[in-house]
Amino acid sequence: MARLAVSRLADKLVRFGPKFGFIMASMIRNRLPMSAELRIFEDPPTAARAAGDDLVRRCRAVLQRQDRFSIALAGGSTPIHMYKYLVTPGVRERVPWGRVDFLFGDERNVAPTHDDSNYRMARRVLLDLLPISDQQVLRMPANEVDLEAAALKYERQLRSRMGGAGEGVPVIDVVLLGMGADGHTASLFPHTRALHEQQRLVVANEVPQLQTRRMTMTYRIIQAAREVWFLVAGDDKAHRLREVLHGRLDYDALPAQYLARGSRRTVWYTDKAAASWCGDHATGVAYEAATEMGHKFQWVSQAAGHTNDSQLQAIVDSSFDDCLAKLVTTGCWGRANQVPSSVLWETAGDWLRVGQLQRRAKEKPRGYAGDDIMLGWICHQYRSDHPVGKLFDDYFQRQDAPQAVRGRTQYVADALVVRVRRAAGAGVVVSCVGAGPAWELELALRELTPSERAVLRIQLMDMEPEALERASDRLHQYLSANQIGTARINLARLRRPGMAERLMARTDFCICLGLFDYFEDAEAVATLRALRQRLSGGGELIVGNFSPQCQARAYMEWIGNWYLRYRELDEFQLLAADAGLAPERCQFGAESTGVDLLLHFRERENAV
Repeated sequence: MARLAVSRLADKLVRFGPKFGFIMASMIRNRLPMSAELRIFEDPPTAARAAGDDLVRRCRAVLQRQDRFSIALAGGSTPIHMYKYLVTPGVRERVPWGRVDFLFGDERNVAPTHDDSNYRMARRVLLDLLPISDQQVLRMPANEVDLEAAALKYERQLRSRMGGAGEGVPVIDVVLLGMGADGHTASLFPHTRALHEQQRLVVANEVPQLQTRRMTMTYRIIQAAREVWFLVAGDDKAHRLREVLHGRLDYDALPAQYLARGSRRTVWYTDKAAASWCGDHATGVAYEAATEMGHKFQWVSQAAGHTNDSQLQAIVDSSFDDCLAKLVTTGCWGRANQVPSSVLWETAGDWLRVGQLQRRAKEKPRGYAGDDIMLGWICHQYRSDHPVGKLFDDYFQRQDAPQAVRGRTQYVADALVVRVRRAAGAGVVVSCVGAGPAWELELALRELTPSERAVLRIQLMDMEPEALERASDRLHQYLSANQIGTARINLARLRRPGMAERLMARTDFCICLGLFDYFEDAEAVATLRALRQRLSGGGELIVGNFSPQCQARAYMEWIGNWYLRYRELDEFQLLAADAGLAPERCQFGAESTGVDLLLHFRERENAV
């Protein structure tokens, strides 16, 4: 049976049967995500479109679980590209704008009709082009004579609109920020009074270097936001951006640095010009980290056979942990780390290749990391016989991602056993989409009796003929030849209109565990819709997707160049809604570690 992540939370599990359960969605949602991510794009418009798409996705996902979405808008020139993108046809229609509240992070001490007003700019390029009411826009009254009183008034309006009465701080869903060449953000300028404000949420701030006054949100409310997004572009920002992200801590001189390193989740959308330093910096960090790690691995190799394995394992573990901790500081997530990762392998690759699992993840002999042999090794908890390689493999197997693969495999096996026994002798058609090693099916077959196995008809679908052959051979230990069918197909074709109907039989139990980790939203929705259409009345569909809470992400990306499309729980729920899956028939949760999200959908009994 799948082991629960935290036993004392067993009373919070939703169970579909006597042998297995989901971790409740609320538990997953409350975990803290990774804090900082640097995203680098070709030019400012491309960065703005990416930020715009993320905002649309985030807004729709949040509105799945709460009534309203709040965003604090930024001024300056960089966000204009994003605002213009949000009102383009095909994008504007994707958001229920009537449920969005618009706030402002800062404002100049000018009239709202002045050319320098952030409010005027936002009105002209965004707000006036959206189907919203004036009540949804909370303008900063920074044109008033008594700016401090006006700031206090705006703070009270924020509390009234957003909550956070008394000492509580209202939680804004997304705060958009820019960054000046001097390191300021919002109107939090270097060496100004507002930087040291610890109680107020909005203040008037004297800016002597500009001989002006501004109204600005303070660190306190910005840092409390669910997400903080910086939009930074231009080579004039490059030096300062490097200082903010990797320089010596000096919050008074670099206000953006405080938010960059202390907010719940910070995303930097930059163009190549602003991040021109990133490659050299990340490469240098990778070389230094790999060199230090290589020296430790050399000592481990020399000590193998003469030192207790547990001591050697502790050194290997700490070596990897220390190395990855340094690499994470670069902010290079996703494919942005490919070049520095290659330096890591050039420097320490002779040692890293000793680990069979991490070597296969890196070399990808099948063209992708999660091939059936790799997944089989994970499920069987394979470890090399090599005296040092086994230590590396052990480190790999103890990461939460491999544990999650084993957890989801066990979950599906248990669910299938329950499904067969509920059928009470009636036939059960199983479709395994992206079959891989089909280890979950073998686990279920081991549990079922011969008479229970006899009701099964299994269809394995994968694009690798060798994977299909290996999976089929193993299942033949339990099933007759006419109970197993295989189909070699490009699984991306399933989402084409009518294709699933041609390729898949009606199914009572459909499994698709790993594909959604590689699909963008539109692809995932189309595939989910196609799979649902092939379910019989009362049929079940189980789909998996890794969440950003996966702590192995740094190891997977830097060591294995294994890149997934991580989704938060509410984003996963949104996929199901967009695919037309009725919410009352969807159960969302996770396997035992809590990092691989699972959707378990049940079709209506009388569905055609």
